[in-house]
Amino acid sequence: MDWYGPNWSEKGFAGDSLRQVIRVTDGGSKARIRLSNVYGTTPLRVAGGVIAKAGTGAAVQPGSLRTLRFHCSTGAVVPPGREIVSDAVALRSSALDKLTVTLRFDAPTGPATFHHFAMAAAYRAAGDHLTDTGAAAFGERSDSWYYLTGVEVSGKSRHGSVVTFGDSLTDGVGSTKGIDGRYPDRLAERLVSGGPAAGRGQRGYRR
Repeated sequence: MDWYGPNWSEKGFAGDSLRQVIRVTDGGSKARIRLSNVYGTTPLRVAGGVIAKAGTGAAVQPGSLRTLRFHCSTGAVVPPGREIVSDAVALRSSALDKLTVTLRFDAPTGPATFHHFAMAAAYRAAGDHLTDTGAAAFGERSDSWYYLTGVEVSGKSRHGSVVTFGDSLTDGVGSTKGIDGRYPDRLAERLVSGGPAAGRGQRGYRR
């Protein structure tokens, strides 16, 4: 079903590589990801995952690919109704950097736990393209996020993070897709630049 663009949640994935682009609000020297199968009815089998610095579109910056592990294993099984957090990997990032998370699904996943109004790009490729640095294989695009509920950075931090609570406006509905133009993004940019509302202990914003 296509709701405001291609949506892959109903059929899920089978023999696919899924690459998702996110922007971190703060930087650090390590990163880990959080995956959710909270709305799944069967175990989610992740054959592999990598994180990297984003290039243009679905491309990644050469030399930045890092293999993700889950309890020291390159694959993971997430039970229905549960979440999993990867082990941290060494990946240096700065505030407002864009990163990509690529996941491979060999077995059929069934319907996918997803974030509909991500307003950011997810790309799909048939087959194993987990470690591709180029974008050529990733010919399908969606503006939702699938399974990925967080990218957490640790290590040296200068700016802190913005936390917002709200409805579809906070999600970014009505903003331009793919440009990080939601109001939480603008607050994060102010925090990084040291502008108004920054540096006064205001780490959370609530509607």
